[in-house]
Amino acid sequence: MDHACMSAKLDTVEWLIENFDIKLFDIKEAMNKACIGGKLEIVKWLLENCDKVDPTCFDLQSIWQKKYNKMALENVDQSSFTMNEAFQIGCKNEQQPVVRWMIENVPIELLNISNALHTVCPRNTNNEIVQMLLQHIDVSKVYIDLIIREACNHGNIAITKYFLNMTDVSMIDMNQAMTNILSIDVSSDSYSDENEDEDTLSIDEEKQQLAMTIIQKTTLSVLNIDELIIEICKNGWLELLQLLWLNNDHSNMSIDQSTIDIACEYGRENIVLWAVNNLGLNMINVKALMTESCGFGWLAIVKKIWTTVEHGQFDIKSAMNGGCSYGRVEVVTWLLQNADNNLFDINVIIETSCRNGWIDIIKHILPLDLSACNATAAITAACTTGNVEFVQ
Repeated sequence: MDHACMSAKLDTVEWLIENFDIKLFDIKEAMNKACIGGKLEIVKWLLENCDKVDPTCFDLQSIWQKKYNKMALENVDQSSFTMNEAFQIGCKNEQQPVVRWMIENVPIELLNISNALHTVCPRNTNNEIVQMLLQHIDVSKVYIDLIIREACNHGNIAITKYFLNMTDVSMIDMNQAMTNILSIDVSSDSYSDENEDEDTLSIDEEKQQLAMTIIQKTTLSVLNIDELIIEICKNGWLELLQLLWLNNDHSNMSIDQSTIDIACEYGRENIVLWAVNNLGLNMINVKALMTESCGFGWLAIVKKIWTTVEHGQFDIKSAMNGGCSYGRVEVVTWLLQNADNNLFDINVIIETSCRNGWIDIIKHILPLDLSACNATAAITAACTTGNVEFVQ
């Protein structure tokens, strides 16, 4: 029987049913085989001949999942299996046409719409299914906060966005919603394919847009601004930071060295540059920031500090060494052109230049007094990396 169903041999299936005791066959497994093999003709025959085949033998969940659901429901007595179970599976698998058919044709009291909203829909991305469900339930009895939390737990941007844009925000705990949104880890395998950088970027951008939507729809006093600023610094959300700055009492915004350190830790140059341009530099550890900026290659920030702060407030030698350590040729070049070269550790610059092939920098420092330089270390670095012209 299994082989006949899998191979779509309808005449064989009919003959077996007509000539043998039905109890000899595992009809549930046979139906599954037909569903798995995509043998719609077999599935239809089995369903349409319920006087010969006990429909309670069928694994209706498998039938539903194989997208034969609507046809199955039209031909099998609805009392022979749990309609709500089939409905929940349809919502879970985002089978919009079938969900709509069930809502329109099955007595609504047989369908647990509230459960579908709270436990199933947060896992999928079909807004129209959510909209259909909301149209057939008293929204005041829906725990929207719970749905948003579960949607965020599953990285479901679409459902969260729908509730923020399409429901009365007075029904939503906006501070909790913000916390849930910020908790979405865009790097998690649960939310996106780790090999799809474009998908990850899209989720990060949408996450920022959701946070911006909350800021635009609620009073800032109800939000945990400090928590939001930390996420802004981690993610480089400059647009969101600017929006907060324009619409909030600055005394309530904790932007100080600790938040700058977070932005530096995550390599968010745009946030650090904004802070340098908009905050009092007395709020920033300029010495540490100068060294870190040279290490990251943030030339715009290096220039800003250089032209704004007294040079005695930072260690130019450490800053240069930071640029050399991370191979930031633009920073190293600019510092050589603008600072007193006698303040640098020339050995570090020469060795780094020989290792990285920075011939222009070598030419720049040749006129200096190099009598104290360690030529051996420089030649070794050049040889190690194959930069023979430096040895010559």
